[in-house]
Amino acid sequence: IGNAWLAQYRGRGWISRAIQYATGGPHSHSAMLRRNPASVDVLELREFHGGRVRPLRAEVAKHPGRIDLFSPNACERWSGNHYDDPASDWDAAGAVHYMELLAKLPYGYRSVLRIALRQAPLIWRLYPIETCDVICQQSRQIRPFCSHAVALALRLGGHVDCVPRLPDYLTTPNDLTHSLFFRYEFTLEP
Repeated sequence: IGNAWLAQYRGRGWISRAIQYATGGPHSHSAMLRRNPASVDVLELREFHGGRVRPLRAEVAKHPGRIDLFSPNACERWSGNHYDDPASDWDAAGAVHYMELLAKLPYGYRSVLRIALRQAPLIWRLYPIETCDVICQQSRQIRPFCSHAVALALRLGGHVDCVPRLPDYLTTPNDLTHSLFFRYEFTLEP
């Protein structure tokens, strides 16, 4: 397990089921891993808690068999817009550092409402999508939620847009699961 690995949670509660249904995927929560010399930590933004850092060991005990790990796959897939040299800009330490900053923020309930409105029939027409992350970032600061924070950290700290043509604030756990930037490694068991 290394820096900037993606932890995808398969939750069982009613909020998790609603997220899984709305996004069409098996995962309901996303977090980033930080490797220390003696341990591995989970950097996340969680509803009702906000940003926090927790030991991976405690998360595995709390969610046995429901955390899937994905490794960054910069060398074999792609990174940013450099198709000739795919790993030229990837910075795992930078992504983790940016995620550490995001893990100090409160949870972005307004952002969740925004993405929910984008999924609602007819209402989505009132909220046009801007596909350029730079324009979205300049328009106003939006407090992130779990997968939004991971996408932000990867793009701004790691220099990789893991879900191209989709703004960070609309990135769901399912989008990260299907990203070509990540490769599934294994599911954690206690």
